[in-house]
Amino acid sequence: MSRTPAVTGELIAAIVERLGADRPVRRSMPGWGRLHVDRQLPFIVIYRRPAARPDPGTDRLAVGVASYLLAAAECDAREIAALVEAV
Repeated sequence: MSRTPAVTGELIAAIVERLGADRPVRRSMPGWGRLHVDRQLPFIVIYRRPAARPDPGTDRLAVGVASYLLAAAECDAREIAALVEAV
């Protein structure tokens, strides 16, 4: 079984650096997904795609806001939590 590539400390550090400079973030996430932050905001919408069933279209609800994270179900929850906390 292959594991989805990890959300690394290096990835988190690069994202935090851009946010600290008040620059937008548009990053593809390992495996599947995307982090999109237009500017520093007090919220982020998070969608984690379910592994056990199809969920067509739900991810499109999140992409309509200025700050969102789309993540694969296979991503480690602790890694996603660390990313969200840093953001």
